[in-house]
Amino acid sequence: SGLGNNGTNYGATTGVAGKFNKAYSFDGANDYVSVPYGDFVNESFSWSGWIKIDTNDYRMITDDRNTSSWNGWYIRHRGDNGDGSRIFDFYVKNASGQTGITGTTQPNLGQWYHLVVTYEYIGNGTSKMNMYVNGAKDATEITNAYGVDAASADNRIGCYSGGGGAWVDGIIDNVAIYNRALTPEEIRKAYEASPLSSSCVYTCNGSKFCNPTSDTCCNTLYCNNKTCIYPDRKVIPDVNYYYRTISTTGANKSDFSDKVSGKTICVPPSLMREK
Repeated sequence: SGLGNNGTNYGATTGVAGKFNKAYSFDGANDYVSVPYGDFVNESFSWSGWIKIDTNDYRMITDDRNTSSWNGWYIRHRGDNGDGSRIFDFYVKNASGQTGITGTTQPNLGQWYHLVVTYEYIGNGTSKMNMYVNGAKDATEITNAYGVDAASADNRIGCYSGGGGAWVDGIIDNVAIYNRALTPEEIRKAYEASPLSSSCVYTCNGSKFCNPTSDTCCNTLYCNNKTCIYPDRKVIPDVNYYYRTISTTGANKSDFSDKVSGKTICVPPSLMREK
């Protein structure tokens, strides 16, 4: 997390091919990521992520609840919806009661879905809940939602809070939590925007090559007259570089650009977008 709200991985496989770049793969048995819980008592929030479920079952995508009262909020994949259908749902709960919203999309196994839920706090019993799948509203807005009580356990991605269970079997990518309700336009744009997995490629220039991993210039240990690739790292500002670039989207990538000389900073993939 760029804001320091970092998760701790417990068993999920890292570095697997995600929707964009790399993601976490969950084996459906005992994998999860634990994130310090966010205090959304009487506050608005949104959750966003890319989901690919591999087996048809009851799976807890993320759970942020008190493990004694089960107050808080959670998002599920329901593969046991009674009639064999699969849906996403989103619930909030406090001492007054529980409110849920159920999507209409029936996700196919092994297929990526962009899932966003929003909670707009107005008052206990009068707050709003929405769900969006692949950039479009996927459920009728709830306008009588209860508030959210504080959780005592960490937010878990991939299973129940506290004790585990309902383990996700699939891949989760690009998770983000916001302290406000995203607008429909923001959600649509987020779905349509695909991050560029861009690599910064630096070409050696004889005695004039600066190593982007440190302040030391002309370090041939990292280059040695070959094309050097340092993905997602900034070069040093105000230093003259010789470089070439490529951009990739999934398995596709461009040719190398012509060699360019100039003072520059390479923009990391997390800041790049294309439509």
